[in-house]
Amino acid sequence: MKNRLVSLQNENQELKQQLQELEQTMQKLEKQLSRDRADLLTEMEELKRQSQFLNQIIEDNISQMSKYMTSPKSSSYRSTAATQSQNLLKQDTTSIPSTVEQIDPQKLYDSAYLDITRGNNELARMGFTEYLNRFPESALADNAQYWIGETYYASEDFGRAIQEFNKVISNYSRGDKLAASLLKIGFSYLKLGDSTNAKKYLNQVIRQFPYSEEAKLAQNRISGLN
Repeated sequence: MKNRLVSLQNENQELKQQLQELEQTMQKLEKQLSRDRADLLTEMEELKRQSQFLNQIIEDNISQMSKYMTSPKSSSYRSTAATQSQNLLKQDTTSIPSTVEQIDPQKLYDSAYLDITRGNNELARMGFTEYLNRFPESALADNAQYWIGETYYASEDFGRAIQEFNKVISNYSRGDKLAASLLKIGFSYLKLGDSTNAKKYLNQVIRQFPYSEEAKLAQNRISGLN
């Protein structure tokens, strides 16, 4: 009886140890799942934005094509456009600067954004930088600055990404990219292995924008860290 009792006690001890190891493994899996879910939500949100942007461009192009093709003067417009193109080709280089200055800000912004959707980060960065140089007071200036940060984030230059996202916070504190910039600064610090600063910025997102999608992503990431 004594031997049997000792055997049972030893068996229980082994089972308890196995149970502890199993619980530790489950906790690790839960943390990993939480981190993966946060990454997935971030990617899905970005894809959603890109999809909306591309759909808008397609709709605008279809609308413009429809108006052009149904216009009774479409043939004369084409002829005029061809003549203008030939005249531009005949101009010497001294006339180019005045032509370049007449840039449509929306087209410049859209072109840079399209480069981001195609993964052309350097071209996108150049386009948004040009946009900010020419139209620093425009309604989309904060967005342009934010996307410059995104180009560095996508290129895994997280230190520079933090610098660019901080410009959104300091220069456009009332813009609509503030929450996203704070979130991406937190994510950038995580990529750099600095969990202290990462939590600082992620918690700031939650405090300042508690009902935003960015706050949900921040909370998910913090839960994964904890």
